[in-house]
Amino acid sequence: MIAFQVPRAVGASRRVDLERGTVLKPKTQTLNPMTTLMIIETELAQTLGDPARRTYTAAALDVAIAGALSDLRQAAGQPLALAGLEGAAETTLSTAELRMLVLGAAALALLTRAAARSETTDLSNQIPADLFRLAEDFSRRFEAGLRRVQAAYGQRSDAPPYSPWDEPG
Repeated sequence: MIAFQVPRAVGASRRVDLERGTVLKPKTQTLNPMTTLMIIETELAQTLGDPARRTYTAAALDVAIAGALSDLRQAAGQPLALAGLEGAAETTLSTAELRMLVLGAAALALLTRAAARSETTDLSNQIPADLFRLAEDFSRRFEAGLRRVQAAYGQRSDAPPYSPWDEPG
């Protein structure tokens, strides 16, 4: 279980609680823009079993986080942001979405490492296969979360392509 303390929604115009399927009122808090990114980097490094960051650099983690955030944005149909990443000053992700972000970033980081390791000499060829299997597990969990995000945002959106139909009248 990934557990960390980050505001449920910071500066968001509208938020959706994925666990309850309800729209949340925005909370506005002033944070150091790097705080949220650093928290996610730390959680991601721990999830990858590299808390000392000997295997994954901050730059590699950030690339994986950005890739997972892009997938979340596409599923939500919203311009979601993570403070400290891509110049964002505030975080517009719920706690559940932040947990999903870590899962997606872990999958991407593991896939990148597995691809790099597949070209190295390993007599048993076990390490890349294990990394690919682990990445597949994280990907499966992330994709299930993306479907929940798409459904939650789609049910409550006022804007196309998810907006409600006008009643004939």
